[in-house]
Amino acid sequence: MNQLTIPRGFEEAVFVDFEFSQPSGSVPKVVCASALEAVSGRDFRMMLDGAIPSTPPWRTDKRCLYVGYSLAAEMSCHLSLGWEMPAYLLDLYFEFRYLTNDFQPSFHRGLVHACLYHNLRMPTDRLLEKTEMRQLAIHWYERDRHDYERKEIQDYCREDVTDTMRLYEAMYSKIDFGPCHSVPGALCERCSDD
Repeated sequence: MNQLTIPRGFEEAVFVDFEFSQPSGSVPKVVCASALEAVSGRDFRMMLDGAIPSTPPWRTDKRCLYVGYSLAAEMSCHLSLGWEMPAYLLDLYFEFRYLTNDFQPSFHRGLVHACLYHNLRMPTDRLLEKTEMRQLAIHWYERDRHDYERKEIQDYCREDVTDTMRLYEAMYSKIDFGPCHSVPGALCERCSDD
């Protein structure tokens, strides 16, 4: 894996995605999660429809930047699982919204659209695959699942992590991390070493 640039003050950046089922008005029932730590290279692929660890296996401390696309979903999964919340989040959905707010209201802002906007190559059937995999996750707990379905949902979850990493790399220079994480010597007390 290529080493990604991470903002000053962080030792690690973790890219995370969850798949889950959430009937209207209910808390998410998590199906699986995928994460990659950019510096350490640690790779996590977990089915979470059975035994669930009491803490996330990836870092969530203040020296780790937690990155995803539309992180409200990931945070609801953390809450549903009883996991600690990450100290610092970077939601590329909001960063993309910031870049495209003057566009037409009908402008699509999903992960695939954000990648295409930044000229990142995507499989031609990626939107169809996303629709199919979302339906698989939504209906996950309605019946027993085959091994091939478990592999499909994990692979799909990993593809979202990989796409998010690619998007992060494409957007990095456009993101305002603030003086604490971009200006040498400017780390505030909260962000400096303990």
